[in-house]
Amino acid sequence: MAKNQPAKQAAEATVTAAVQDGEALVSGELVGGVGEPSADDSPVIDPDALASAGAATVTAIAPETVKARVLVDGAYGKVNDVVDVPAAEAEASGELDAHPDAVAYAESLNA
Repeated sequence: MAKNQPAKQAAEATVTAAVQDGEALVSGELVGGVGEPSADDSPVIDPDALASAGAATVTAIAPETVKARVLVDGAYGKVNDVVDVPAAEAEASGELDAHPDAVAYAESLNA
């Protein structure tokens, strides 16, 4: 070893001594007196809180929708149709234009 590493050397010495004494080491075994987890390590569960949690309901949050002009014939409809889509989808799609002027123009064509 090029550098002095006392902690590593001590651990290696413990393992070497255990092997020389005929002790079998299990893969993943911790050296140095670390014990198994105990009941004190477990979380405390409140039965009343658990019972009331079962009655809770989850409300789905609908994504914000916007009107968008369809720019090309495809999955959203025909050119110049106006569709309601989630705002993120309108922004990510290259087939839609959600700008208010574009929507107004498409609506004026379909009127």
